[in-house]
Amino acid sequence: MRGWSSSSSSTTTTVNGNQRMAKSLDKARLQSIVASLEETMVGVNTIENTQLLCGRWKLLCTYKEDVDKVEFFDLQSWQRYLFEKGPSPVQSLVLGNTSTVENVYQYLEDPKKSPGAKWQNIAKFTFEFNGERKDVELIIEAEIEGLRDEQSFYYRFSNGFFDVNGGEFKLPYPVPFDFIESVRPGQTKGWFQTTYLDEDLRVSVGQKGSKFILMREK
Repeated sequence: MRGWSSSSSSTTTTVNGNQRMAKSLDKARLQSIVASLEETMVGVNTIENTQLLCGRWKLLCTYKEDVDKVEFFDLQSWQRYLFEKGPSPVQSLVLGNTSTVENVYQYLEDPKKSPGAKWQNIAKFTFEFNGERKDVELIIEAEIEGLRDEQSFYYRFSNGFFDVNGGEFKLPYPVPFDFIESVRPGQTKGWFQTTYLDEDLRVSVGQKGSKFILMREK
């Protein structure tokens, strides 16, 4: 993995300053670099290397065609999802597509310790209340439900809450994941694969083909 540090650094440079989506000008270059990185780890057990895999990661960018058509905080997006089989607003949060967040993070516990291990997707934003700035993290938790193979795990979204000012107080996020699952079986579940991993960079892919480029938070 260390031999590919230059490509890893090139990937970070390519997406620097654009943490939501890769610029269209750089997308082909980014995809080429990512593909080269992934080729070095075909058949490698990334799940086993928990020292590198686990912890908090910052989303640099993600790319997939037509992923910008749903907003996590938009009521109509939720209506389309619940009643018209539209795309998942939860996926929008995971992808970092929503324009109202500043940064998106993932926190991953050891998938081998499932059931009981958690995967958190965290959207960080700020707002003002009575003239006072509040830092808020919207945390969507998923239960890791077992290993799919040597690079991926199964998950189920289970809980959500707002963390205000680093634990000053917490508020539940009113998304009825159990109800959603009962109405649309399988909509809160999926799998998540890590196709490249080193000390600083992680490349992952969701079951619908979205690529995630993440940098370890120092």
